[in-house]
Parts: sequence; C-alpha cells; structure tokens
Amino acid sequence: MAEGAAAAPVVAEALCPSQADWVEARLRPLRVAQGAGCPAEYSFSNLYLFRAAHDYRLIRDAALPCIVGRTYDGEAHVLPLFDVAGADPGHLAALVARHGALYPLAGHTVAGLDAARFTARAVREDADYLYRAAELRALAGPRLRKKRAQIRQLLGAHRLRCCPLGAAADDTLDAAATACDDALRVLDGWIAEKGKAAGEADQPACAAALRAPWLAAHAGWLWYADDQPAGFLLAQRLNAEVMVVRFAKGLAAYAGVFPLMFHALAQHTDAPWINFEQDLGVANFRRAKLAYAPAMLLAKYRVDLRPG
Repeated sequence: MAEGAAAAPVVAEALCPSQADWVEARLRPLRVAQGAGCPAEYSFSNLYLFRAAHDYRLIRDAALPCIVGRTYDGEAHVLPLFDVAGADPGHLAALVARHGALYPLAGHTVAGLDAARFTARAVREDADYLYRAAELRALAGPRLRKKRAQIRQLLGAHRLRCCPLGAAADDTLDAAATACDDALRVLDGWIAEKGKAAGEADQPACAAALRAPWLAAHAGWLWYADDQPAGFLLAQRLNAEVMVVRFAKGLAAYAGVFPLMFHALAQHTDAPWINFEQDLGVANFRRAKLAYAPAMLLAKYRVDLRPG
C-alpha cells in the first residue's frame, strides 16, 4: 500500500449459501488439525443455519479471514478461519480490538498464544459434551444400562421402523419429501410439548436443516412407532474422529426414543467420538446430556486482550 493511502474498508457479508465452498475450504483443515478437540461450531452449514441467532457475518480478509457474530449471551466474538497459532500476535490483537473475543478456541490453541498480550476464559455453558461411541454402542455401566432398559421398553410397547433422511436417504423424491414432512411434524410436536412458540428454541434452524439443500450436509434418520413419526436425529461428520449431533427431537409418548436414536448413531458411525454440543446453561439440557455419561466436557475458550 502506498504511503498515506487509506486502508480498504472491512466488508462484513451476511452469510449466504454461495459462500459455503469458500468458508469450508478454510474450516476443513482446522477441523482435521483439531481432531476430537474440534469445537462443534466449525462447519459452514451449522453457522449458516444459526446465522440469525448469532448475527454471523463473513469477513474475507486475505490474511485473517473470519466470521464475526455474537455468542448466546450477547458477547461480540470472532471465529477465525485461519490458523491462530501461526498468525502475527499484533494482527490478532487488532482483530480482537475491532471485533471482539476470539471464540471458540480449543485449549491447545490457547496454550500457544502470548499470555502477556491475551487472556483466555472458558464459560461452562459453552462446553461441548463428548461421548465415546463405543460406550453408546454398548450402553453398559450403571447409568447407561437404564438407557438400554428404556429402549427395551419402547421396543416392547411399539413396532419401530427407521427411515433415512438427508445424505443417508436413497428413496424416491416423494418418499424423501414424506419423511421430511413427518420429521417436521415431530419438531412441531416437540415444540408444543416444551411449551415453546413457533420460532423459539432451535425450531427455525432445525426446520431449515430438514429441508433441501441443507439436509444434504447431514446424516439423518426418522423413527416411526406403529407407523407414527416418533423421533428424528440429524448428525454431521466434523472430521475422522468426531460425529456431532446437530438436532435430535422426539415425542414424549415414545419414552426411550432418544436413547434408541443415540444408540443407533453410535452403531452407524465409525468415528470414535460423538459430540452432543453445548447445553447453553439450560438445566434440562444439562441433565439430559449428563445422563448419557459424557467422557469429557470440551472447553471452548474466549480469548480477549489482556487489560493494560
């Protein structure tokens, strides 16, 4: 840049499908490098589905491309689309000063930052729940045996069948559309049972995920009980080590459908880890996720400039 020339203005683009390839080309190596410790957010389709909730916008900076937005508790943050460990500390500091905390960062990434310049903190409700797929397949141990018993009770009380959704589906277009409509019926029923209005919780993102083209980014299954839609699950492969559960909804009339779905996912995937995402500090979510005996909670850090 010539001396005295003005810096090019930063353009923050609203997320749209045409950006998918560009963003994924930068997220993919980050997911691979982080293995089981990869935060669940590192997927364009997931960022796009939750763009309204977080006001996500893309900045295509040549050196420090990123997505800026807000956490669920309202804090401005930057999701880096580059290797933070290899970035110039001064440039990182300027990015944080302009757009907010770097988030979500894994612990090993934070460990390589200049502690004199940056400070990191982990918020409990941000943490992802990680489970060993082998344990969800076996459903052994005092806590998980109860889940196996719930599955047996469900199978004893109802005739169950499973229909693939999304990337797992190989049915005709009409059959796939019917399955999608039935899954949306489950979603509406789940929202009503939770006492939520349309548009609350994750209903808009989940409904969008059930419709093309975003359903193709997920592996999904819909379960019927006595030919009535009872529950569905949408999951996504992050990398060779992790399958992340994006959406799982079931109706209260079919107790046991949730352990059935998680058990089936563990049987289907060859990934050693299954990520249930965060609990957002919601007590019911926390109890439900803890009931499946997570192997670990994956801390996701917010990195700010150290005061002074």
